[in-house]
Amino acid sequence: GAGVPAMSVIGWVRWFWRQLTSMRVALILLFLLSLGAIPGSLIPQTSVDDMKVQAFKERHTTLTPIYEALQLFDVY
Repeated sequence: GAGVPAMSVIGWVRWFWRQLTSMRVALILLFLLSLGAIPGSLIPQTSVDDMKVQAFKERHTTLTPIYEALQLFDVY
């Protein structure tokens, strides 16, 4: 039977470029960027107000090690 011909390097580059510049990829990247901004909006940030971060750490002793490991106090 006739198989599918192999794609050349140029063909792969064109395919990759089309995928990278598609509207779907742009929307996915914008969505991921907005998801990344949520922790910075809800959790106090060290660069903005260190006193609020210290108060948060004192109130939430269980969450603090997790948030520090994920660097959620330094999103911005």
